[in-house]
Amino acid sequence: MNTALPRQKPKKLEPTLSLPIPQTPEPKPREGMLSLVARAAGSRNLSTASFCAELGLSYKKLLVHDPAQISRLVELLGLDQETREEVQSWSLVPLPGVKVRFRNETYVSRTLMNPVVRGCPACLRDNVTTTSLLPAGQMVMQGQWQVKYVQKCLLHKKELVPLWEISNPRHRFDHAARLRDLSDDILNGRLSQCDTPITDYDVWLDERLEYSKDSTWLANHDTEIAANFCTLLGAELKRVNATLEPKNTEASLVGFNVAKQGPEEILNAFKFLTAAADGPQDRPKKAFGELYTWLSQYGIADQRWDAFRDLMRKVILETWAIPEGEEVLGKVLQARRLHSVDSAAREIGRSNKVARQILAHKNLISADDSRTDKRLTFDAKCAAPVLSMANRLVMTKQMMKHLGATPSQFETLTKQRVLVPALPTTISKLHWDTADADALLKTLLANPMPVNFDDSTWVAFGVAAGRARVDLSKAIRAVDEGTLRVGTRAGKFGYAAIVVKQSEMDALRPEKPRYPTLAQFGLTVGLQKDGALQALFEAGKIQTTSFFNPETLKTGIYCTDEDQAAFHAQFTTLKLLSKLCQKDNRSMARELRSLGVTGVEIGDRVLTKVFWKADVERVLPLN
Repeated sequence: MNTALPRQKPKKLEPTLSLPIPQTPEPKPREGMLSLVARAAGSRNLSTASFCAELGLSYKKLLVHDPAQISRLVELLGLDQETREEVQSWSLVPLPGVKVRFRNETYVSRTLMNPVVRGCPACLRDNVTTTSLLPAGQMVMQGQWQVKYVQKCLLHKKELVPLWEISNPRHRFDHAARLRDLSDDILNGRLSQCDTPITDYDVWLDERLEYSKDSTWLANHDTEIAANFCTLLGAELKRVNATLEPKNTEASLVGFNVAKQGPEEILNAFKFLTAAADGPQDRPKKAFGELYTWLSQYGIADQRWDAFRDLMRKVILETWAIPEGEEVLGKVLQARRLHSVDSAAREIGRSNKVARQILAHKNLISADDSRTDKRLTFDAKCAAPVLSMANRLVMTKQMMKHLGATPSQFETLTKQRVLVPALPTTISKLHWDTADADALLKTLLANPMPVNFDDSTWVAFGVAAGRARVDLSKAIRAVDEGTLRVGTRAGKFGYAAIVVKQSEMDALRPEKPRYPTLAQFGLTVGLQKDGALQALFEAGKIQTTSFFNPETLKTGIYCTDEDQAAFHAQFTTLKLLSKLCQKDNRSMARELRSLGVTGVEIGDRVLTKVFWKADVERVLPLN
């Protein structure tokens, strides 16, 4: 037999107080709904919960600001719409997703709803102005006291203090009961408060909460985000800057003085923090401390932090060599931006010491940069060709094998600088870039013709160039331009297999210069023995022209017709004057001396066989 009692609906709370409530309290500045209800309850020496029960209201629903309960309460308290909105704006209104609405902004719940309820005993004491009402009915719990970033009472210039700590929200927010228990301690000054200076940060935060007023760059960010950032940034700057004056400067003020100026100053602060974390193992977490933890973990899903994350990410990517694919503050790096000496060494499989030398040789870093291998960074895009080259480097024997050249052929190619080492041997024995060999073979073997082994009309490329006294670089250009045909000898590989027609190579040989050399011209004017003409050349007094001589494979100094004419216009010589005047050299020299004509002076030296033509013409007719 079922003996269970039938289930009954809970009884609806019936009001026991006369409605509307007589002598309802007037809302005070910055007072929320729970404080207003608590004052009404406290004036009757009731707890808030008991007061709600006597009004027929659900205290539980009131705690979560149930719209129906609030509307009924507003009606009972006789509040107009404008007053209702103001009081509710100073209330902690729960929202979905562990959030709270306060002063028309969204906050994370833990910023406001804390087991520790704080307040200013001096303000609560000032609220009590009459003995006709119980103290609990006069004390106002101001809404901003529960914002964790508000630490002071600006009116009394004192720190806020914990009033009570209760985990259960039902008891925690029963202000009437709690203040009734504390009223004696509050009125008798037993809750001590420390005096504290009011800073620009305190004023800024207070004005944002009271008037939504902000003339700084932080105006575009939610109050919670802005205040939290100032506090976190200031704490890290204080940690790094031990010389900060005065030493007791609050972290919130330090951070605010930076953040209020905007992105550039914030970036500078971030760079200051990274510069202090210069150890070989130091990473962003070490540089930015709790601020990094907040941006990368606690606030990673909160888009309100994105602007600050973007600024920090920018500095991180400009400071550390982050590899492609790594997540940086919520975003995956699509392509590496920086390399470090350490990361470059790992990429090319060399020691950090050798990698640093290679990078310095290629002007990617300074040789005297004292930063650690992990912090000495450089542009990854610019470094890509160098690192690719470093991965291709081989020793001389391997380079010859890759090219398919004999030792003598390789020596000729290097002597004429067709192939140049990518690095000096003082850095590494692996100093030849196989890409240079590939590029040379690609040019020479673009359109090869098969040649029988016994066809003697075709000659090895280097041999043919040597016989024709043609520079190898010129011969290679001719192949590239299609003016010199290339064949490949069967049975051989690479450069050793390349052959050309000797007749075609000979056609590349330039003509020998048709002008006399400087020495040969000196012989014609009688300046071949005492070095006078060479002295004029070295002093820049005469005009000459440089030509390549295919027979000597050297560039020499020559005198063209124009050069010779320029010489004769400025100078004359003892030999030329003797011939003109039909005298021997000794007689001509005596006559010139008697006429006061001296040779050309080059420094401390007088050239006795060459004269300024103008000096001679003044004393001796030459026509």
